[in-house]
Amino acid sequence: STPLQTLFPYTTLFRSTINPSEDTIPINSYLDISAIITDEHGNELSDGTVTFSSSNPSAIKVDALSPRTARLSSVSSGSSIIKAHYNDSVWKSFPVTVKGALESISLSSSSVRLIAGDSSNLSVSLYPSDTLEKDLIVKSTNESIVSASISGKTVNMKSKGEGNATITVSSL
Repeated sequence: STPLQTLFPYTTLFRSTINPSEDTIPINSYLDISAIITDEHGNELSDGTVTFSSSNPSAIKVDALSPRTARLSSVSSGSSIIKAHYNDSVWKSFPVTVKGALESISLSSSSVRLIAGDSSNLSVSLYPSDTLEKDLIVKSTNESIVSASISGKTVNMKSKGEGNATITVSSL
């Protein structure tokens, strides 16, 4: 059997359902994670147990699915360090943040008057403010009257002619 110290440089923790660069998940969702342990030659080792724990179970609850997999369930907004324990020693860890689901979108003004050729901007607010960032899209009911685009949390409008148009912001 290979000593545990030799395994550390060759072990890898795989988060199988998200891109490893993404450390934020929405509230009331889950993430399945699994661990693969290899020796110095890259051969998978089948002995030993991997268990997972959360530093903040009020934000992320951990349930074992098998000896080397677990389900992280997001309970409330917050952050947690997820630790993988191999043979009862902390082996790997990574942070996960839980953010609330988007409930509503509002604009800084409900009505804007523009003269043909004028431009104006509106600020977008998301509720709750700590919501998981979403891609926002903007639409004008009449592009020949007012065109609209969005950059970050700012709606840019340009008047093209006389008339009325409604600008709508939504999330993907």
